[in-house]
Amino acid sequence: MAISGVSSSPNTPSVSPSKSTPKAAPTQEPISTEPKDTVQITGGWLRGALKNEKPGAMFALDDFQPLGGQAVPGPAATAEWMATHGGAVIDTAKKSGLQGDAIPLEINRPLSDAERTQRYGKMTELWNNGKTPEDFQKSLYERALNNRTRLLDNATASLDDLSDAGAHNSVVNISASGSQAATVNNLLNSLRPKDPNDPESVAAARAERAKFATAFGVNDADLSSEDKDIQGAARQKLFQGVVDLVGSTQNDPRFVESKSEYQAAVDHFEAGNNSVVVAAGNDGGVEKFWENGAYGRDLKVSPEFQQNDLGVDNATVVGAARDWEGKLYPAEYNNVYKGVDFYANAYQGDTTPKGDEGSSYAAPRVAAQMANLHAAHPGLSSSQIENLMRNQQTGPLADYYGAPALPGLY
Repeated sequence: MAISGVSSSPNTPSVSPSKSTPKAAPTQEPISTEPKDTVQITGGWLRGALKNEKPGAMFALDDFQPLGGQAVPGPAATAEWMATHGGAVIDTAKKSGLQGDAIPLEINRPLSDAERTQRYGKMTELWNNGKTPEDFQKSLYERALNNRTRLLDNATASLDDLSDAGAHNSVVNISASGSQAATVNNLLNSLRPKDPNDPESVAAARAERAKFATAFGVNDADLSSEDKDIQGAARQKLFQGVVDLVGSTQNDPRFVESKSEYQAAVDHFEAGNNSVVVAAGNDGGVEKFWENGAYGRDLKVSPEFQQNDLGVDNATVVGAARDWEGKLYPAEYNNVYKGVDFYANAYQGDTTPKGDEGSSYAAPRVAAQMANLHAAHPGLSSSQIENLMRNQQTGPLADYYGAPALPGLY
């Protein structure tokens, strides 16, 4: 996921999160997106495209939707949709030395009318017409669950398409995060007007806030009280309510099933001597960000709060590193969990700071090198390729948080 530096007053809910970092490192606001609908081309085209595909291809399973329009990855590729998040990911892979083909695949798969009604019908009805705290909590719960399961389901379907089409000796790069932290951030960001200077945008955010307040037993007026103690306590209660609600989806049978099916899809794909590379995510500052919004009051989160749902054990998970005085360090916005395998330069395109960065751009650097290794060693498994990466192309990465040395891509 890509992020841009944002900073503001430390006494407002839009304060940017940061840890103690070198002075050259700007603060970062966590940004994440929910799944969208777009066009996905698979079937006969995909099988035909892979029929004579040489080892070492990289599939970018990403968002190629330009400015809210319909992306058409595949034979109808245009410069317009290459100027997207997915296009920047592919550009980064190429500039990192990818020797094989870079093939775009849209991650946001469309829903049929029946699927849309099943996923969102009751949720929307409760949100628009609900009256009780239980109505609004149920709607928010379904929204959180759908946000997490749909990303997993989309990735599962695409991996299965590739496996069924005969992909081999290739890499899929997925620069997306479906963590609890990302979902909490998505929900709470709806309380902030998209345009603070637009009365309609402000009114819409206030209406959303009133429903959140009802859902979690908070006095809506307290959320904007001039008394910071009253305001902070109300915000903490609301924010904690959202954190707890999202955390409770972790054991929902529908989430467990989606996660299991995604794991099976990764296993199936990697059985063809392929690798799945996943961005760790940029949600490491979410907890602190909303604590600052509650004037420093603590939030209690689960141990899995930052773990990317897509970062299963046999996937290669990549964290972001940034340059400071000529050395690479893990970026403070990283999702931190045991499953992160490598760190890589997180600047978009080339390796110099130009404003946009994130684990989205660290992942394709690793994916590009793994794809090249698959091309050079077409008989090796994903774990063997990952070991080659670790032994031949990584070194200890400095860590200004005092943690042990981490494996960083040269």
